[in-house]
Amino acid sequence: MCYNNSKIIEGKYKMLKTDRKAFTMIELVMVIVVIGVLSAIAIPRFSSSADSAYFAKAKSTIVTVRNALQSERQRRVLRGDYTAITALNLSSNGGGTANAFDHFSADTAGNFSAIFQYPITACSGNNARACWAVSGNNLIYTYRFPKASDGNDGQAQFTLGNNRLDCSDGTPADCRLVIQ
Repeated sequence: MCYNNSKIIEGKYKMLKTDRKAFTMIELVMVIVVIGVLSAIAIPRFSSSADSAYFAKAKSTIVTVRNALQSERQRRVLRGDYTAITALNLSSNGGGTANAFDHFSADTAGNFSAIFQYPITACSGNNARACWAVSGNNLIYTYRFPKASDGNDGQAQFTLGNNRLDCSDGTPADCRLVIQ
């Protein structure tokens, strides 16, 4: 009797292939390990990039406000108006507003020029973070840091005086986070 071994071997492989309907436990564990490693790398990067985005926005705001102050001061001087800029958060009619940066104080003609096309809303409460707060008769503008992973949730204060917005914080490192 002669048996055809190729058919028997083919039959065994064929049977093994057709009975397999799911992943093995080892394959599933490997996928879970790979996902775990990737998430361990990615999640800290995403959280630090969110803090970086808040600081980048604050830096952009400071640069834009300072440029707007210079432009407004130059416009006033060219018109022969030497009125000092004393506030940055007034409404278009000179009243109070919920915005940190909205309109400049009035010139001699009583005009209130806008700082931004879309004003920046001030902090909604004392515990609000990653926002601007206004105090001290509209002269102190404070950026409150976001809740940072390193525990630094301080603030940087800027004072409006002599038509300039300068850092007046006692901690220079806090100012550098927002300015540089």
